[in-house]
Amino acid sequence: MRAVGDESRPPCHKKKGSLLSCEHPSKLFDSQDSVGRRWCSFRWKLRLKGTAHGEGLANSFIVFGAAYCNSRCMTEKVKVLLQNGIQEMEIASLPEGNRLEYYAAKQFLELYNENRSVRYAIDLLQDSPDVACVPQPFYIEVATVFDKPTDAPKMLGRAEGAGGVRELHEAINQINRILSDKASKRYGVANCVLVIRHGVPIFSGDDFRLHADEFVVPATHDFSEIYLLAFREENGLLHVGQDLIRLFPEEC
Repeated sequence: MRAVGDESRPPCHKKKGSLLSCEHPSKLFDSQDSVGRRWCSFRWKLRLKGTAHGEGLANSFIVFGAAYCNSRCMTEKVKVLLQNGIQEMEIASLPEGNRLEYYAAKQFLELYNENRSVRYAIDLLQDSPDVACVPQPFYIEVATVFDKPTDAPKMLGRAEGAGGVRELHEAINQINRILSDKASKRYGVANCVLVIRHGVPIFSGDDFRLHADEFVVPATHDFSEIYLLAFREENGLLHVGQDLIRLFPEEC
């Protein structure tokens, strides 16, 4: 890390608890590298006949990692800072952007709170930083790496060979652009954490760790910590938002 100045419907997802899991059948692996294996199996699962509608379904599946939000979760309520004051709202009624921020913060805190004496919880959705937590001042600014135009062809099996490395580097470049943008802003609070959620189920946290030297964290920013919230791969399954990579301070 550098510091500078079914063919008819995807058979891929099955729930494990509240997590979205994507199985990778070994019989479909036609590449020796981990990224290539992941493409091979995943394109089988998201083969939606190449139609515009199919690409839209694939993109929706990629961006939202939808199964994290089960029906019980959608009936939960959270306080939201509105122009006319603070109001308690059901998660399901929140605007799309706020829902993404809520779920990213929720996933982050599940990992961040492990083995900590102080366990934080979401208290209020607001703006810049996006989430205020209790019991003591702790804020989360959320950014999500959305799918790019290159992701739909990739997920539909039209990216081959060395494209895996190219796409991983592009994902890192996108994260670096987010780091630069967020570092240029001032949030006016202490103890603010930046969480960048990678939502495309192709790469795992370990893939990013292999290229950790490509992340560029600006020398000046308002964050006490910066994390990448990525997929965790275990026994051929990708678990959404279950791997936490600390970009600042850098992991030892």
